[in-house]
Amino acid sequence: MTPAEAPRIKRLLEDLAHGDVAKKFVAINDLGQLGDPGAIPKLSEAGLGHESRAIRGCLAMALANIGHVDGIPAIKTLLGDREKYVQDEAVKALKAVAGKMKGQNLQQNPHALALARIAPHLSSKSAGELKYLLEKELGEIQ
Repeated sequence: MTPAEAPRIKRLLEDLAHGDVAKKFVAINDLGQLGDPGAIPKLSEAGLGHESRAIRGCLAMALANIGHVDGIPAIKTLLGDREKYVQDEAVKALKAVAGKMKGQNLQQNPHALALARIAPHLSSKSAGELKYLLEKELGEIQ
């Protein structure tokens, strides 16, 4: 982040907590486009469980744009969303993260390892199946 971007980022972070869905949507989208993995916790907090499917879908797109393994836990949650639209965006986000982590040394990151192991299934499995595979690889289910 450059010093010139600081006021804009501060405003976007404030807008994440705003009750206005349009402001929240723009903030999630813009923070995702900035591509800073440091924004993932705030983005997840603002978007996961939000009543608007547009917000949850936008969160998935933002996580895809950031493309960092720290977004995998939120993407895993979105894979189990009640709305197919959100699930589809979460699958795209998982594919984006998998594509961006190629060639990186992520051996100590359990989410990266789990995604690497299920990567061959990203194009052939449904959102629910991918969520199950991720949970299984992470040892969350037997």
